Order: sequence, then C-alpha cells, then structure tokens
Amino acid sequence: RLEASNISYTDILRDTEDIDVAETITNLKTEEYVYQMALATGARIMQVSPNGIS
Repeated sequence: RLEASNISYTDILRDTEDIDVAETITNLKTEEYVYQMALATGARIMQVSPNGIS
C-alpha cells in the first residue's frame, strides 16, 4: 500500500514538473479573464434601474 502511494506521488510530481510554464500561465490568464467577464455580465444583468429591471 505504501509503495502504491509512493508511485502515485511520483506520478503527480512528474506530471507537475513536466508542465509547459508559458502555456499553463496563458491558460490560467484566459480562464481568469473569462471568469471576470462572466462576473461583470452577471452584475449588469442583476442591476435594477429606477423603473424596474433594466
């Protein structure tokens, strides 16, 4: 059982070390941008004008 856990951690470490840093950062920034746009869109939809829902 300990050996199986050790192999799993070795696989995780290998996968983490083998990432393309530039690609990973680009993907993260893209996901952050999409998230922020979704929040902004939701905020605009939920705004209430003096005459009711805008």
